[in-house]
Amino acid sequence: MIQKKGVKDINDYKIDFDKQFIVEGISQDTIVETNRTVYRTIVKSQVEKSTYIKVLYSYGGSFYFKNGQSLTENTFFMEIEAHKKALNK
Repeated sequence: MIQKKGVKDINDYKIDFDKQFIVEGISQDTIVETNRTVYRTIVKSQVEKSTYIKVLYSYGGSFYFKNGQSLTENTFFMEIEAHKKALNK
């Protein structure tokens, strides 16, 4: 799913698993904004409920988050890959 929006705070893209129904598994969507593109990966399993966000700015900067907390690029991709393996995706 691709959405176009104005620039928001990165925490606006976190999922509140208590208030929103999210099916078990991994889902991804892309939000295109004025000066950046936000890639959101939602992971929900019996043991994990997390929102991973990768932000790519038009000037070339890239930033990675898990539940609003900054991550290194390596950790970001390693954790998502581990979830995919655990959920047999």
